[in-house]
Amino acid sequence: MSKEETSFREYLDSLEPEVREKTIKDLARHDAIFNQINEDREAGLTNLTYNREPYNPSTEYYFVDWFDEGEVRWIRNPLCTLQDVQELVSNMTPSGVRNLRIQSETRLSELHENVKDDGVNVEHEERVTNSEITERTFFFGGFYDTAHEDVTGVPSLSKGSTESTEDWLKRVEEARKEEGE
Repeated sequence: MSKEETSFREYLDSLEPEVREKTIKDLARHDAIFNQINEDREAGLTNLTYNREPYNPSTEYYFVDWFDEGEVRWIRNPLCTLQDVQELVSNMTPSGVRNLRIQSETRLSELHENVKDDGVNVEHEERVTNSEITERTFFFGGFYDTAHEDVTGVPSLSKGSTESTEDWLKRVEEARKEEGE
């Protein structure tokens, strides 16, 4: 057994029995999810949503996240249908959940708005400028924006690292025109 495996076993053995059992169950669940994701990728299934259904552009999706007090970590579930959201919420224990957020994937795909607050009372349009990242990237990081692109096939409005500002602004304008049609 490696040094890391020995240390982890010692850590597990140091836990109270009920906490140890829950931790082992959680690790097994996460391992199963990881293995399923890898199997799906190997099978060419990359456009699956939270419930492992193919992405449907006519369905409204939500991003559900919260802090789990028991596992002491953030849990993030993108591309959930309303039914998925209802199931997730109904299975929560109120004492174990903090900062529950349910956000529209459509809203998260929009560019993040930077608000200039210099103490001067001006019109909203004059104080707000778009940033070069989406709301999804602002809240959760670029990983989730990339994963969203992979599943939906819809390019992010975030500016690409090698994209010129001029090209990015044209692409955003074209995407907004298409959206309006």
